[in-house]
Amino acid sequence: MDQELNRKIDAFIEANKEQMLQDICAEVEKAKKQGLTRRQLLENLALQGKPAVILGECAKLESME
Repeated sequence: MDQELNRKIDAFIEANKEQMLQDICAEVEKAKKQGLTRRQLLENLALQGKPAVILGECAKLESME
């Protein structure tokens, strides 16, 4: 059951990766302008269901601090 769910999640991410990446980049830029902390940004992304860590956006988040 868990493996099937993981496969579905992986398939969804792969199918929507480009759009999610664009959305996350936009959120990073917006957070910088608003002066949000990395934690606040991650919380906002989590509330939107955006898997920032999976998409490798940590490097961009590091530059915020």
